[in-house]
Amino acid sequence: MIERYPSGNVVYGTLPKGCELCLRGRKAILFITGLCTVGCFYCPISLERRRDVVLINERRARNFGDLVDEIIKSGATGVGITGGDPLLKFSRTLNVIRYLKREFGKCLHIHIYLPTPTVKSYHLSSLVDAEVDEIRLHPINLETPPDVRWVSDDISIGLEVPVFPDREGALRGLMLECPDRGFKFINLNELEFSETNSRELIRRGYRMSSDYVTVMGSAELGLKMVNWATRKRLQLTVHFCPRRSKDVYQTGLRMYRRGIICARAYEVVTDCGTLLRGVTCARPDVPHPLYKKYGKGYITSPFFGEKIAECDTTDARTLLNLL
Repeated sequence: MIERYPSGNVVYGTLPKGCELCLRGRKAILFITGLCTVGCFYCPISLERRRDVVLINERRARNFGDLVDEIIKSGATGVGITGGDPLLKFSRTLNVIRYLKREFGKCLHIHIYLPTPTVKSYHLSSLVDAEVDEIRLHPINLETPPDVRWVSDDISIGLEVPVFPDREGALRGLMLECPDRGFKFINLNELEFSETNSRELIRRGYRMSSDYVTVMGSAELGLKMVNWATRKRLQLTVHFCPRRSKDVYQTGLRMYRRGIICARAYEVVTDCGTLLRGVTCARPDVPHPLYKKYGKGYITSPFFGEKIAECDTTDARTLLNLL
């Protein structure tokens, strides 16, 4: 009844669709605004992003065309809308969802993250009308979530919470309430340190793990909660997501896929998704798509560049004798 993934993710029940796309590197992250009035002490968002800016996969988006361009280039089949608080720019959020649904239809899965203190019934109704696929609410300090049983069954709605290692009782109570309030899943995220939250976390007694990123005891409690849900046979999907899965799988696989899609004929894609080129002063005697003029030299494949460097001559045609 418990499924374990190579990424370290552990799930009791059925993995939410948005999470599935995330682990496959098929989800684009749409940061709709950095504005937020909730003020969570554990918020990891950097200070420079706490303003009204739109980013998709860390790339500045100034119009709908930028969004579509990045979705296509990254090979995304899903978009996760986050912030900040997307409800503070709700018209923008709805317009983006409607536009992407018109452009991609059911080929694009869209889910959105919302803090419960600012969520109203009309927000959820409007998101349903805009045909969002999945809604994830974040109850601050593990407070009782709203009743969402009235929301359409076509929409998968769940909770997204960090795992505080000293709040086991509150977390159990929250998980027990979820099925009766209409929630289909709960995502338990490993709590992490950042430049912006480290002082507050330390002040509250949390300590850093040996990886210098995550909070000590958070992963252990997250896994314990998955096992507890299994024993209780909760009518709820419980998914623990370790911090490393976001770096290695969500971001790493996305970058690799983007590299494969965007690489030119003279570029080599590394395992990390970065692109390698070779630069030479001599024009490679290869088909034009395999090189490009660059200032006084040429950009070509690193393979060709290495072969040219081995030649003690500026005559690039000798390259042919080495291939």
